[in-house]
Amino acid sequence: MDKKTQIQNLIKSQKLSTAEECSMFDSALCALWNNVEVDDIDDLLKAFSDDTEQDEIMFSLLHLVESLDSDESLQKIALLTPEMQGAEEWAKLLNRRILNSEQHCAKYRKLISALPAYRQEKILALLAKLD
Repeated sequence: MDKKTQIQNLIKSQKLSTAEECSMFDSALCALWNNVEVDDIDDLLKAFSDDTEQDEIMFSLLHLVESLDSDESLQKIALLTPEMQGAEEWAKLLNRRILNSEQHCAKYRKLISALPAYRQEKILALLAKLD
């Protein structure tokens, strides 16, 4: 299967409420590992769901997104995580992990400060919800 199909399988099975969904999600993650690029972040973030029944499996998706370790990926995360409808907790967690990273924190803050004002407001509103 191609990459887009695998990402769609993640989205279709994001609830992880059945063994079949868990298997589909896990298979798609395995197929995507080392095969995703920064341009895929938009679609990967759509696979997160706060309503998932298997947080530990969803964490694997978080690790996949984090594996795209670049300035460009950080910028996409800053732009896209405020728009993660139905996955605000995962958006906050992803941002918390970036801000707690010695390697990424200063870079991320600088990147956010360079965004247009309306984009800064969105990401700062999300960051204000971090506990």
